[in-house]
Amino acid sequence: MGDDAPVRLTYVSTRAGSVTDEDVQQIVAHANRANRGIGVTGCLWGGRTRFLHVIEGPAAVVEALFRRISLDPRHASPRLLAYARPANVKFGPWNMGYVAEGADARLDELIALFNHVTAPLPPHKEEPASLVSIHDRLAAALTVQRGNIQEWAKPARPVSSDCDQA
Repeated sequence: MGDDAPVRLTYVSTRAGSVTDEDVQQIVAHANRANRGIGVTGCLWGGRTRFLHVIEGPAAVVEALFRRISLDPRHASPRLLAYARPANVKFGPWNMGYVAEGADARLDELIALFNHVTAPLPPHKEEPASLVSIHDRLAAALTVQRGNIQEWAKPARPVSSDCDQA
């Protein structure tokens, strides 16, 4: 793979108690606009007390974005779960998709498994099957809700990636 190959960074964090659903909508809307200009795609899963965030794009851009996001007071204790060079991007159609807790019960269960993870995987190692499953389910949930999604979380481009087969 060349140096321009995309990376995928996945982390979990604790949602600040003061963050409302409207705040999350604003976060996703802002990310959609900002990510479009920097070649970043991804998905945010929002729970009542947790976030799981997947960011895909050029390595330097993703790393700088993660450093900035880590300082955001709307969440705490961001824990890197994986940083890898995937064979393909999962969230290409979405500059920032959003899936709420409860949209997919199995997805919620899989994410709960990572609530107590403390050690990240080494950079550029293969992602564990459980994370790949989470990525697949997030992409599938985004694809299913695509026709009924709010304006702040619409795909930036027509969907024609592997998300349709998820």
